[in-house]
Amino acid sequence: MKTNIFYAMNEINDKYILEAAQCLEHKNTGRNYRLNRDKCLNNKWMTHIVAAILIIVFVFTTGSIINATTHGKIVQWITQLFGAEIVTRENRSLIGKEINDNSVPEVTYSGERCIKQIDKNPIDNSNIIKGVANENIVLPSSISEFEVKNEVTPEIIMTNGSMAVFYVNNYKGWNCKEGDTLTFSFEKYKSETVQKQTFVIGYIRDGIMYEGESMRNIVGSYTLTIKEDGEYNLYIISSTSDYLTIKQGIINHERKKED
Repeated sequence: MKTNIFYAMNEINDKYILEAAQCLEHKNTGRNYRLNRDKCLNNKWMTHIVAAILIIVFVFTTGSIINATTHGKIVQWITQLFGAEIVTRENRSLIGKEINDNSVPEVTYSGERCIKQIDKNPIDNSNIIKGVANENIVLPSSISEFEVKNEVTPEIIMTNGSMAVFYVNNYKGWNCKEGDTLTFSFEKYKSETVQKQTFVIGYIRDGIMYEGESMRNIVGSYTLTIKEDGEYNLYIISSTSDYLTIKQGIINHERKKED
């Protein structure tokens, strides 16, 4: 492929160099000179355009070959995906793939990446989490915060150890009373490398993170029965070695029925 491109470029250059020499021979012939000069300039631009097209073809062809031989790792390196983010056209090819990641932890807001970097404690820069209920809770490697609109959670792709926190408006949670229920209905994309991916679903009450519950089902739901009044947010943490991708889900707040 590379040899063919350079051969074609040499052919183009030889052709237009010859025409340029012919133009110079007629530099004193008035109108013919002006016509040939314009032709030379046009040919020069055409040379650059054709050369650029050939280079682009070469880059995309070799890039596709490299990506295929590395089983998609070149795409992972380019996207620098770490944490949780909304599924887009750019990262959709990573769904179900093995993780190839060595980035530093980060906090993201509303699905937008690289807002702030984390040095030690990932909850320090969170808009929602202010602390943990006990010392036994394992902190995530990164925190991303996603808005829920009309009870619908966005489609999210996550790396191992990353957390996605859901909120309803301006990082606020659901105002719940004792006896209310919060139900998160979810569906995962199937993994190409792991039969059943594990992730944790839990809740945050008034800024305090509580221990979650492990889930492995492709389709399922998590129901939290409220025992204390407060503001509640739900979260998920990826506990699988490959990319975990959650389809659009539903978070339903059902209030306790009065007697």
